[in-house]
Amino acid sequence: MMNPLNFMVLAKKMQAASEESERRTAINRAYYAVYNHLAGFFRKNGLPVPRNVSGHTRVVDYLSNSNINNAGTIASYVRDLRQERNDADYEMEQSRFGVNTSQLIVMKAEMTLEEFDNLAIHSLIKNVRKYCKLKSYM
Repeated sequence: MMNPLNFMVLAKKMQAASEESERRTAINRAYYAVYNHLAGFFRKNGLPVPRNVSGHTRVVDYLSNSNINNAGTIASYVRDLRQERNDADYEMEQSRFGVNTSQLIVMKAEMTLEEFDNLAIHSLIKNVRKYCKLKSYM
């Protein structure tokens, strides 16, 4: 089983590459390190995260609706990172993915992971379970 944080290792290696395609890939891998780490956390704690496109919004919804300090901020970071990943993957005419931008986005992903790991985990799980029942996800 692969640890999704290994994607962050790859992102850090590629974030300052001379080739734009590698910097765009670094952004992609940084986002997926965050998404898969968070989705895996929720799944391991019995909280359903679909294994399709709706899983991305579910992770953000869980954080946004958990009533835990900083979780809403983390949800916003994840949403921003996903948009950056989409732009890096699909917006080929954009030329804004220089070294500085790539490094900032990878740094934001690292910060997101750190802040998530500092949340009140037991309260997060408890509150997200309540949210899941309210939304009939469980």
